Amino acid sequence: MAMICRGDVFEWPDVPEDHPTGSKRRKWVVVSRESFNENSRHILACPLTRYPPQPIDISVSKTPHNRLDHDSSLVVCMITPIRKTTMGPVIAHVDHSALQPLIDRLDMIVGD
Repeated sequence: MAMICRGDVFEWPDVPEDHPTGSKRRKWVVVSRESFNENSRHILACPLTRYPPQPIDISVSKTPHNRLDHDSSLVVCMITPIRKTTMGPVIAHVDHSALQPLIDRLDMIVGD
């Protein structure tokens, strides 16, 4: 399997039926660090949705560089571990600067 990087966007075709997002196919963004991704059977990912962001969510604009097909929101409260063997192929990439607000929120929750 190719290196999985923070910011990679993929579809997760095997979303469990009891997942809070439902079994709907949705785009997900890898939020875990490369060192974690390399040594684990899982990655941590955040769903990417078309809906406008709620106060805790992060807005991600469509750009020619990230290959997203619409403006999106990262749903921070639904970050999920996903088994790498169930991920679809990488279809886009969200830039580090767009992910920084999400990383800052995670640091507030689990940081020192």
